[in-house]
Amino acid sequence: MSKEQAAALDKELNAIYGKLMKKPAQTHAGAVGKDGIRATQRLWLAYRDAWMNFGAVRYPSVTSETWAGRLTSRRNVQLQDLLEN
Repeated sequence: MSKEQAAALDKELNAIYGKLMKKPAQTHAGAVGKDGIRATQRLWLAYRDAWMNFGAVRYPSVTSETWAGRLTSRRNVQLQDLLEN
């Protein structure tokens, strides 16, 4: 994956996250709130960075952009699901 592709996925991640933060809060039982989304996203960013570091050591032939792209693409799907439901 190229740097440009990874950057585009990161831009998409930020756009989806921004929409989630602007979405009106849900009040039904079990709803995920903005504080929960924010905290989880911060933890996910640390997870992504740790996985990229691990991947660089364990799989040196795979670029950091590829790891970032794969992980970010999956996270985008998760956040989009939260946005739509």
